[in-house]
Amino acid sequence: MRLVMISALVPLCASFASIPKPDPKPGPKPYEPPEGQHLIRTHYQFEGVQYPITGLAPNSGGPHKLIVVLAGTGESHDNAFFLRVSALEKAVAAQGHGMVLVEYPDFESYPDFGDAAVAEFGVGNLTGSRGLMCAEWERKGHGVIAGINHVCGRDDFDCSSGIALAGYSQGSGLVVQTSKLLTNPPVNALLTTAWAPLLFAGNAGQEDDTGAGYLLPPDALALHWCGFDDSPTNPPAWSTSVPSVPADEYPPALSTFVNKTKRLSLISAQDFFGNPTQDPAATAPVFSLQRDFSGYDCPDSQNDCKQNDGSGYYVVPAGNIFIEGMSTHDAFIVAFLADDFIGEKWHADAAFTWLGNAAFGA
Repeated sequence: MRLVMISALVPLCASFASIPKPDPKPGPKPYEPPEGQHLIRTHYQFEGVQYPITGLAPNSGGPHKLIVVLAGTGESHDNAFFLRVSALEKAVAAQGHGMVLVEYPDFESYPDFGDAAVAEFGVGNLTGSRGLMCAEWERKGHGVIAGINHVCGRDDFDCSSGIALAGYSQGSGLVVQTSKLLTNPPVNALLTTAWAPLLFAGNAGQEDDTGAGYLLPPDALALHWCGFDDSPTNPPAWSTSVPSVPADEYPPALSTFVNKTKRLSLISAQDFFGNPTQDPAATAPVFSLQRDFSGYDCPDSQNDCKQNDGSGYYVVPAGNIFIEGMSTHDAFIVAFLADDFIGEKWHADAAFTWLGNAAFGA
């Protein structure tokens, strides 16, 4: 799994010359929210550890609806906030909802890659490996819920009619996991970016320069088996193509606990976690998993599978996102937030507008 190290961004290519580099200095920075908004800096406690929460809310008209944002693997909290702050300011001003970034436990590591889970997988103990990594996904999800409960207990917010969740990379997996675990308040809508439900984020823990060990569709174990479903049977047809895998070890058909009309997934055609290639021609697995994840059936040739209500998925065409020296996976979040792409259906402005409307009504 490539870590998202926003603090170490390389110089952008010419087409991205106008995109400012995030401030690489760690720790709190002086910040003045725009007129009409106030800064939220607080923390929650989980397993005896304090985790930060930072966000924005309107000064008046409250209490406000809540959108919770989760960053990706390796994004330090303050860097993650300041990377997103312009998009958050615009969304709060336009819709009047509050938006907060919640740090989750062990954000530096992807849940699938615990040493014990990898070791069990390596010796063929799929049940043992599944149990270990799924427990870690749930642990992190419960941490997110502790943060949500803390924010919902503030006077700024009214969560009684539900909340919305948005995530990037590992954060996207966690918003899906959280939607399964959290019943009060309910999760009304989900926005996932740069994420597809792949076991081991696409590789089996034995990554090398040739890409050996990668698990991509139609491999029977490509689809993730942890907490992202409510259907224990009927695996996707492609996942039954390897007869050597026991039937009870197939991953289930995907179905999240938020109705598909309230889910939007955005990803680059060349952004497939640990996909060993960014070859524009090698994008079929991206479309396959977006179909499974979204519940909508569009062909590989149709990048825009957003429905009339805005739900569905959008696969950004190959070549549209490029920052020299950076994987497309890491570059996606920069492009998603950059003013260069305002007007694109997959840009933050459009995505956050859809999320707020889907969760709380236009």
